[in-house]
Amino acid sequence: MRRLLPPLATTLVCVGAAVILSWPLATDPAGSVRETVLSPDASVGRWLPGHLAARIRAGQNPFQAPDLYWPDGFDLCGGLHNLGVDLLLVPLYLVFAPVLAYNVGSLLIALANAAAGWRLGRTLGQGRPEAAAASALVLGCSAFAWYEAMAGRHAQAFLAPMTLTLLGLWEITRGRSSGRTAVATGVALAVTGYCYWFYAAFIGLVAVPLALVATLPPRRQRWLTLAGTLVVALVLATPGVVPLLAAAASPDSIVRRGIEAGAGPFRADFSLHLTGLFWPAAWWDGPSARLPFVVEALVLSGLVLGALRRRAGFLPWLAGIAVILALGEHAGWYAHSPVEIRGHRVPLPLALGVRLPLLERFWWPSRLLALTWVGAAGVAAVAVSHPSRPRKRWLLAASIVSLVVLEGTLLLRQRDVPSQDRLLSRVEVPAFFEELGREPGRWPLLQLPFWTVNNCATFWVTWHRQPLDGGPGCQRTAFVPAATLRRVEADPVLSALRRLHEPDGEPPPGLDVAAGLRRLGYRYVLLWREPVIDGPLLTRRVVSLLGEPMHIEEAPFEVWDLETSLTASNPDARGRSAAGR
Repeated sequence: MRRLLPPLATTLVCVGAAVILSWPLATDPAGSVRETVLSPDASVGRWLPGHLAARIRAGQNPFQAPDLYWPDGFDLCGGLHNLGVDLLLVPLYLVFAPVLAYNVGSLLIALANAAAGWRLGRTLGQGRPEAAAASALVLGCSAFAWYEAMAGRHAQAFLAPMTLTLLGLWEITRGRSSGRTAVATGVALAVTGYCYWFYAAFIGLVAVPLALVATLPPRRQRWLTLAGTLVVALVLATPGVVPLLAAAASPDSIVRRGIEAGAGPFRADFSLHLTGLFWPAAWWDGPSARLPFVVEALVLSGLVLGALRRRAGFLPWLAGIAVILALGEHAGWYAHSPVEIRGHRVPLPLALGVRLPLLERFWWPSRLLALTWVGAAGVAAVAVSHPSRPRKRWLLAASIVSLVVLEGTLLLRQRDVPSQDRLLSRVEVPAFFEELGREPGRWPLLQLPFWTVNNCATFWVTWHRQPLDGGPGCQRTAFVPAATLRRVEADPVLSALRRLHEPDGEPPPGLDVAAGLRRLGYRYVLLWREPVIDGPLLTRRVVSLLGEPMHIEEAPFEVWDLETSLTASNPDARGRSAAGR
């Protein structure tokens, strides 16, 4: 029983820290989220596990979404790729309502990170529970991971498989080479790739070369174990990698067009802000691109002091290199402001890395900080295990964790939009969507404006369960399926609506939009109130085409019933419409 006390106490502390870091979410976990409901990533991230659960419950292919980009449908494997975490969370959505399931999932991901950190700290800290607790809580209370989870990105928040992979590589470099180590590390690496394939790419780009260097001079058994690890990972990842590479070869694929978008003008330069306490200004890039003081101190101590007699191995170097790569392609004073000398931007090492296959689509350098957090957790374990007395070890562990939670809490409240909605957003399901969810039959919805940020309100499909001409990639046309792009451009009505929000997007005279949309099978048109678009102009144009919208109180959209619009514009059709009901 005494042996169970440290891990149980660590778990309780991690839960308490989770409440603090996500506060005030604990006051209403079943009905609120820590991000605006219509944020694009949050919308898709909260919809996806529920979709997988519903399709599995119905005995249907979970990787197909026939009701998105209706009537074309959407291939999740070809468009989203990172489905591992969402599949792991499916049981929650079979038991809980969607909002509660998502919030519980965020907590379980933090606990999984902590569990992986416990094993990392236990191994690097010579079995001392104080070292294991410090490492566990550094990862379980990571502001980086919590920010990603609350923004709808569970895949990026899930650090556990990466942590186990790096621990396996550390064990190999320390001479703990065996077939079991190779299999376990290879499985962890494959799981990392299925959860977020960029994390697996980071390991291949940074960690594996460091592990090779750490085994010099060449030692046959260690290199064989490392080769076995890569073989196991490749075999397990092949079912996911082969379709991804095949899709990337097609010029029409979302993968290829996404790469081209990342390499084009939509590519951005980001600068890494090294701390929230020292640099409190809330730049656009947000908490995920910030490295707290305590993490900086751990990384620096590991590099300068050799991680206390080199017991941390290559992990401090991994953490330091990740910080340098996280600075982006070019040196910058702050986000979107690169340093220039005689008109030339000052390049950083990542400028070479993004020219590697598929990494050319990588436009969020700050996510390399995931490696830094794991490296810092390893250094924390080594540092805490150094004092000879248990009391000093527990005191050092408590100090490190307290700083992590304190600074993380401050970072998570430095948001780009200073609004209470960013801290706690109540999920108020529009009554119109609830009514549609209760109606038998299928009532396809067309969202306007086409392919903009708020048109990515996929989250509400969880409630209305109707076909939707929209989906996960709506905020950028590079991620809209090619078939959908061709269908919209080929139809005169959809093509006119596609440009309706543009200044010169006045539809051609004589175009019967209501009749055209009904011919295509749509029943309702939703116009989202989009702050970045000229809303009054767009509303006037839609009203001129479809008449006055239905009156729906407190809904974030206007809605038109096309059957009503059609009969209003064509009196001869009224009798037929009434008879059809």
